[in-house]
Amino acid sequence: MALTLQEGLREIKEGHIESLIEFLKTGVFKNRSNMTFMKVYGTVIELADKDENGKKLYDFYASTIQDYISNEVVPVCLKLQGEDLLTETAKRWEQHKILVYWMQRVFQYLDRYHCPNNNLPTLFQCGLEIFLQKFFNALHTELKTAIFLLIEREREGETVDRSLLRTISNLFVQVGLTDAKIQKIKENDTEKIMWTGTQNRNMYTTLFEDPFVQESSAYFGRKSLQWLTSMSCAEYLRMVDATIKLEEERASHYLDAATKPQLMIVVDQQLIAAHASQVVEMDTGLASMLLYSRIDELSLMFTIFNRVPSTLQFMTQVVQPFLFGKGDAIIKNAELIKTPIPYIAELLKLKTDVDAMVKTAFQEHAAFQKARNKAFEEFLNHDTKNAHLLAVYCDFQLKKDLKGKSESETDSILDSIVRLFCHLHDRDVFVHYYKTFLSRRLLQHSSVSDEAEHLMIEKLKIECGYHLTSKLAGMFTDMRLSKEVHTEFKALQHKGRPNGLELELQVLTAGFWPEMRIVSCRPSAELTQACSAFDVFYKSMHSGRKLTFLFHLGSAELSTHCYAQSYTLIVSTYQAVILALFNNQEKMTTKEISAATEIPLKELKRHLLSLFAPKQRVLMKSPKTTECNDDDEFTVHSAFESRSRRVPITLLKGTDEDAEDTAPKPPDERCHVLDAAIVRIMKSRKTLKHNELVEEVFRQMTMFRPQPIMIKSRIESLIEREYLKRDDKERNVYIYLP
Repeated sequence: MALTLQEGLREIKEGHIESLIEFLKTGVFKNRSNMTFMKVYGTVIELADKDENGKKLYDFYASTIQDYISNEVVPVCLKLQGEDLLTETAKRWEQHKILVYWMQRVFQYLDRYHCPNNNLPTLFQCGLEIFLQKFFNALHTELKTAIFLLIEREREGETVDRSLLRTISNLFVQVGLTDAKIQKIKENDTEKIMWTGTQNRNMYTTLFEDPFVQESSAYFGRKSLQWLTSMSCAEYLRMVDATIKLEEERASHYLDAATKPQLMIVVDQQLIAAHASQVVEMDTGLASMLLYSRIDELSLMFTIFNRVPSTLQFMTQVVQPFLFGKGDAIIKNAELIKTPIPYIAELLKLKTDVDAMVKTAFQEHAAFQKARNKAFEEFLNHDTKNAHLLAVYCDFQLKKDLKGKSESETDSILDSIVRLFCHLHDRDVFVHYYKTFLSRRLLQHSSVSDEAEHLMIEKLKIECGYHLTSKLAGMFTDMRLSKEVHTEFKALQHKGRPNGLELELQVLTAGFWPEMRIVSCRPSAELTQACSAFDVFYKSMHSGRKLTFLFHLGSAELSTHCYAQSYTLIVSTYQAVILALFNNQEKMTTKEISAATEIPLKELKRHLLSLFAPKQRVLMKSPKTTECNDDDEFTVHSAFESRSRRVPITLLKGTDEDAEDTAPKPPDERCHVLDAAIVRIMKSRKTLKHNELVEEVFRQMTMFRPQPIMIKSRIESLIEREYLKRDDKERNVYIYLP
């Protein structure tokens, strides 16, 4: 006999629903067996086969869940508040999942046909919507208030139940699910059921996320003001750092993943952006940290401020003037600048310290690199003196100080020089003097090592390009080829000693070496013959080449037989020519020596006074004054004595070498470089406005920073020479003339 609807519903209620609700109340599931479940499930199928019963079964399913929530759940929760409300809600939410899960299993036949055919929510969705309407809508305000208070308690240092907070925050997300289902999942070897479906965050955003973010903003606004009034800068930064880390951890534990970015934006805004300027300007702020090199505190400030990149400008506005002040104090130290080596060493130390700070404290951030570069460029480029003195320091290192240094130490020292060089606007001045000093080191064999020289050139090549270093490399090529030529010259019959005078000549290519003036000099007959022999030999190997002998750059070793003992005098070629005159003359005046040697009078007097110097007096002078006049007489100092058999004669400095207090003049080649750049630009662009041309010239000038008036002057010169012309209608437009 077929069941009636009422009989079937009573059987379902007694056989399953009453036991399920009792389980929710007591935790004990009575009368639970597969037999019981299959019987009740069969009853649902038997009733649902009749179309008119489908709606009544669906309504019975919904009313059962609704009655339970309205009668058993909501009244209890309405009496609670705070953490008790949250705890009870979490419990009831878990029970609701159990209720809906097992109810759906009994009535799931409806999901197959009745729900789709009548466009009704699935049983799971229906159960979720009932909870939303009957429970959540009645209590969401109280729940929100309670969870906000519990989070604030944790922010104040209390220990709270984070799993409870996670459950309730998830509740705000899950009540908005569509296509909801309850599925069993396995977690840590235990089974649990959970809601799944398509998220619709509108309800969560409106009811929880937006108010929570606003509440958090107000909370951190209050806390930041309290901290600022009671803490030093470092203490405030440490508190902010700890708070941010805790808030990130907190958000990861119990907030929806999409809420964390929104929360951290307001945390950063209230703790960092809102007070950035005030924090930097505190008495214990950035200026104090820089002054006392508190790298850890600087690093912390940068790490925090970098969360809001727009606040870094408050730091760079302090860093740049501070660095300029440090550098400016060095370059304005009148006593220090008189000694180029310690002076440049101080600048290099500052550069090394600042680079280390930018790397360690500011993580080489572009804004701080820019601030550093601007500061160094500002104080280093008042004039060309620093470019010159850096070249002097580089010469000192490559000639003396690198001796005995390891490979890594050498690389570090040269690298520091190049890093400072990069801040110079007058790079061509440095290169000009570097080339001059390099030529001296090569010709005088005074370099610490060829490896160090080549390493420095490679570093300059990276910064300045091949066009610069190709000439420097050519100088080394000349030295190597000169050794080969000298070897071949020594292989001749006279073994490199024509007329008994041993020659060691360096053959230099004019285009590679610094411009060298040709100074008149009439060498002794022996030296003239020896040079002629080499000239004939060299031209036999390289026809068409012309040799010019630069006697003022050479040196000589003379054996003496006019003193009580024999000595070897190490002298300049000029001094050798002067001393050779006394082979045939007992005494000579300055005027007579000048006529015999044709050495320029200024240089002649310097070399003569060097031979008369107290510690190396190989000639006597009458009268014995420190000046050299035309009628002063010189004779061999027969009483000359020295403890050493090899006696170097130190040459007195000339007035041009003493002029360290004036800024060197820029190289004359600047005009040619500018001309070439302007022509190159105009040739490719054909027509350009004045400002555009000037801007392009600035961009291409890497070796020096030309002044606009200089560029304008070169443009006018090129117009006069008909490389360019002005446009007839627009006078500020230039046209290239092919």
